[in-house]
Amino acid sequence: MKSIRTMQLSGEIARDGCDGIEANSSAVAVEDDPTTPVFQLLFEEQIKSDPDMAAKVANIPATIGTLSHGHFNCTMRNQLVGKKGCECTSTVVEGTSKSNRECKCLNKPILDKDGCYSMELIRAHDLDWVTLIEKGIKWELLAHRMDKEEPDAALVISVALNKKNEAAMKTSHTEIMNTLVGLCKPDPHGKVPFEPVRDKMLELYESSVDHPDFYHAFRVVLDAGGHDSPHMADLHEFTKVYVNPKLRKMRFEAYAVVADYPIEFPKLKNACLKWAWKQTPNRGWCELPPTIHHRVSEKSAIAMLTVMRNIESAFCYFGRLASTVVEKSDPRTRTKWISELEIGTVGKIFAVPRKDEGGKSLEELEQQLEADCVELMATKMTQLMHIKDGKTFHRIPFEFPSGNSLLRKVMNKYEDPGFTERALNPDKESNKMPCTVVEGLVPKVIQLNAEGVPISQHETVTEKKESDDVETIPWDKWRLAQAKAYALVNAKSLVVSSVAASNLQMESLPVAMLRQGSKVSCKATKNLEIGELKVFLDFMKIGNLTAVAAHEEASQTNLHPHAVQADVSWPVTPEERQNGIEQENHKVVVRVQPEFNLPKASQDTKPIEWGLSHSAHLFWGIKRQDKANEEWNCELALRQIVPVFAGPPKQEMPGTLEGFTETFNVRLPYIVNTVQVPKDKELILKWNVVAKEKAAKRDKTWVDDVKKVETKRTRWWRRS
Repeated sequence: MKSIRTMQLSGEIARDGCDGIEANSSAVAVEDDPTTPVFQLLFEEQIKSDPDMAAKVANIPATIGTLSHGHFNCTMRNQLVGKKGCECTSTVVEGTSKSNRECKCLNKPILDKDGCYSMELIRAHDLDWVTLIEKGIKWELLAHRMDKEEPDAALVISVALNKKNEAAMKTSHTEIMNTLVGLCKPDPHGKVPFEPVRDKMLELYESSVDHPDFYHAFRVVLDAGGHDSPHMADLHEFTKVYVNPKLRKMRFEAYAVVADYPIEFPKLKNACLKWAWKQTPNRGWCELPPTIHHRVSEKSAIAMLTVMRNIESAFCYFGRLASTVVEKSDPRTRTKWISELEIGTVGKIFAVPRKDEGGKSLEELEQQLEADCVELMATKMTQLMHIKDGKTFHRIPFEFPSGNSLLRKVMNKYEDPGFTERALNPDKESNKMPCTVVEGLVPKVIQLNAEGVPISQHETVTEKKESDDVETIPWDKWRLAQAKAYALVNAKSLVVSSVAASNLQMESLPVAMLRQGSKVSCKATKNLEIGELKVFLDFMKIGNLTAVAAHEEASQTNLHPHAVQADVSWPVTPEERQNGIEQENHKVVVRVQPEFNLPKASQDTKPIEWGLSHSAHLFWGIKRQDKANEEWNCELALRQIVPVFAGPPKQEMPGTLEGFTETFNVRLPYIVNTVQVPKDKELILKWNVVAKEKAAKRDKTWVDDVKKVETKRTRWWRRS
């Protein structure tokens, strides 16, 4: 455990927000042997050279050892005791012994003036996070006897859990569910055993499906009809249209919520899952749907079985109606309409209070829910039946179930011309002249979001006067204040255009690129005189560029050791000088990351197949010096390019400049041979080799003796 990693982790959480479900997911620990406790001693021995790691909280020794979420647990311990949380380096003020530190890291919102964690600031920043810190993680505890029976069990479990966390978002959840549906094919007796399906899914997706709630997803598929289920096909069609698997991933816990619903409600289960897919994701994970088991269970005292069964029957009817009315060539319209209807309806179900509220009985709540669903379904049906013919009524192609009282009310509203007019022109009522006589409270239509959840409320006081305040936004001042941001963007674009101009003039070079195994080398194809070889900077990905002001160059981090630098400068305008810029020129440093990715070597004589992701830039293919005494024959030099931006003297648009000219100065690095290079000699670029510091020797302890014995025992076991 290192404190720098805990600082990076807390910074990511401060930026993205704390997810309590993810923190408690797969949290496994093993208990210490109560007869000979060693966990606390081992941990303190590990962190004794790191003063920014907290050993204990309230002098309580550790009695368990974490197999997953260890860094997160140490981060919370550091926050409780107020350890250092700033990653920024300090600079010593000249002439004094004081250090000047300016925090620029992600942890800044939760740090005090000394750069240490502050629980008060964390509480104000993220209440869920501080609750998790104070209450702790819910651990699944393994017995200490495991270490005696299987000494390597803890290591294997830890590696598996951390691999699962790392790969959690790499596999598309929609792909997993589509594969699961394909495997749920019944045998001749109509049965689908779970174990073979689980084993096959583990073989295909490994840790992505190794979840205790995966069985509930299996149950949902079987209850819906298995491989040939029209309900699973409907859910697949919805995810294909609405769900981007790179941005949204469903938790298996969502299937545990709906799996216990009676099998007579497959459409309602799908509607709950669609509602969860449509919510705003948190760090890529979709929100879990609220449970309505108490509304659909016959054993519940607050069930609304009549309304729920009518809603299920209505979903089936409207699905058939949409498939008949909408042309087969337009499946997206049909999927969109059905999804909006189902999501809006379950949104109204979720909004019903669990208990009596405002003096309303269960029967009154049920009647109110039915009325809200009738209004929504009638509106959506009217819009569906007028998709093509405007205000000409479509004839309903088949009758609705006569025993469904909810659908009967929907049809009555649909056949009402007044309701049809309001459904097709929802904003027409707002065009009427306001009443100037009555100033009392007037009821208004409650606004709902796309999921059917109310987002407005009734007014409780009269509005005395409309606000006529108009705010003028000082956009011009904002533009002038962004001089620094404009400078960085301009510098990157100038480097891109200058490199492109240089490569247009580049001719074939006397260099051969060779590959032997995984090693790549560049050799001269003829005798090269001094300065004869000139290899200019080249790249294709704009993301490899990082621009900073020249005075902030030292603050750049996360750069490749082989990255190179390009300098860009241009004069400061009089307008910019009036707004506080004192220097004569803008100076920006642009660092360029390496870009070299060859296709995999083929075993046969087939030619290399180049893809869009491959790159073989000679500038990056030439080897860099990696040893101080290694013989080099090339060096980096700077080539000056002067781009000039000029506008025509006449412009068609009135009020614009008659003409303008802007001159820039760009210095690009290139590789040149500074000594004579004979034919077939490898090209090696001179590079600053950083000497590695030798680790200080430490005194051996009994832990080293134990490790040595364990290593010998493992080798003997493998040989035997």
